[in-house]
Amino acid sequence: MRVRKDSRLRRSAYLVAALLLLGGRVTAAEVPAHLPKYELDLTIDTAAHKALLRQRVTWTNSTANAVNHLAFNFYPNYRVPKGDYLPLAKTLEMLRLQPSFGIERGGRIGVIKEAKLIPAEDAAPTPITYEYDEHNPTALRFPLPKPVEPGQTVTVELVCEYHLPNKQGRLGYWEGVTYLTNSFPVLAFCDDTGWRPMPFVPWHQPWFNEAGRFHATVTIPENEHLACPALSARRPGGGVSRSRCGSRGSTRSRPASASG
Repeated sequence: MRVRKDSRLRRSAYLVAALLLLGGRVTAAEVPAHLPKYELDLTIDTAAHKALLRQRVTWTNSTANAVNHLAFNFYPNYRVPKGDYLPLAKTLEMLRLQPSFGIERGGRIGVIKEAKLIPAEDAAPTPITYEYDEHNPTALRFPLPKPVEPGQTVTVELVCEYHLPNKQGRLGYWEGVTYLTNSFPVLAFCDDTGWRPMPFVPWHQPWFNEAGRFHATVTIPENEHLACPALSARRPGGGVSRSRCGSRGSTRSRPASASG
């Protein structure tokens, strides 16, 4: 006996409807309380092709072990290694992009200018040092004065400067558009085995780091327009425009771009 196609489709639709009714209302999962919190204050100077970021990050140790340092992925510190220029250029050619338009050979577009530990009490912030991994130059580590025990929280403030090249890509400017994509220091993923910072791969899109809750204030010239996720408010005045961005849930990065 042959069953007609539309009859099978009808029965499938009834089954899906029944499952939805029996399953009750579906609600979104709550954001885990231990996720890092990021407060960003970013100023973009589109005329001078520079940007200044002041970022405060609060991290809670959700692992079973004490942690004696923080590890960030900071991809603007990337520089094309010796011998890698030709393979990278060939990759861009396969993407129909002229290599000289997309490769910044000098690299290190962003630098950390200042780092402080913010105490929980009303005490003065304490400067802290940092270092990059020898074999992963975009892994940024901050030794802490004392270990963060499981369940404890630590807050640091970083100041970063960006010198934006005239290049197409994730970080720079091109034909009136300024962009900072995956450019902010983001905490690496941490579990019971320790921190797991990931190297930067120029032609690869996915990123592996801990999700977080981001809130940002972005200042740009008043004649520019800002594009970023969850843009919530814009206040022009005095030749500049200050915009507030934030998300109700969690995300793994906070890209931004501006254009006139």
